[in-house]
Amino acid sequence: MPAISFICFLLFIIIFIFGFKKNSDLLSPGRVFSLLWLLVIGLVELKLSRLQPQWNYFDWFIALLGLLTFLLGIYVSYIINLDKPFLHVSRIRTKIRAVGVNEKKLFRFIVVYFFIYLFCFIVEWQIEGYLPLFTSRPDRARILYGIFGLHLVVSSANVILFLVIEYFIFIKVNFKKKWFLILFFIVAMGNYILIVQRYGLFILIMMALCLIYYSGRKVKLRTFVIFGVIIIALIVGIQSLRTTELITAYIIIDSKICTICYTLYVFGYEYRKFC
Repeated sequence: MPAISFICFLLFIIIFIFGFKKNSDLLSPGRVFSLLWLLVIGLVELKLSRLQPQWNYFDWFIALLGLLTFLLGIYVSYIINLDKPFLHVSRIRTKIRAVGVNEKKLFRFIVVYFFIYLFCFIVEWQIEGYLPLFTSRPDRARILYGIFGLHLVVSSANVILFLVIEYFIFIKVNFKKKWFLILFFIVAMGNYILIVQRYGLFILIMMALCLIYYSGRKVKLRTFVIFGVIIIALIVGIQSLRTTELITAYIIIDSKICTICYTLYVFGYEYRKFC
């Protein structure tokens, strides 16, 4: 293993483990940013594809300039606010639970926004005359699909999905309303399947993860497993529609790409970003 990859993976493990210390914020911007790029640089230096060139000093300078600038900005922000009270994660969770949620207003907003979204989706569908999923070339149709203005609302299905998750986390009663919200969630989730998109799923996962983490709600492992299986099935299914297996196999064989890079590719990352 190259020395740079070893150092990156070692730092990744150390920073990740220290994130579980008492009063440590596992999802702080600096920690998440550092973990992500340590993993990326570590994988890059493994040279898992024959298409990967060796980086010179200028390449390293350009790659690290943005990363170090971001971390420097976080440090400057921390120094500026050094004299202000710092809230630990436990305190943040207590404050969030103390604020509470107005159940009626939240439910009404979800319902109103859902029907606005549904109206825009149907109108856009009628104007375009097709849905990318049901075309002969869904991978190309998804790029051409969309009416400006209407598509902004259609693409914001995450608003509905996230608020439904928030409702289930903070509201423990009103089971009848929750059945309607489950229906809204399924319809909004179908948006990604019908227009063959997957990026929004990653955004939703991160939003939901942050909400669960900072709200301090305990979720059973079984729930995470079921949710993860569904998301993975959707992502792999959408991927199979966007790129034929023949093209995928050609890319892997031509670049001599490894299983790790192919896994990243399937989950939405072009291997060229890593290799």
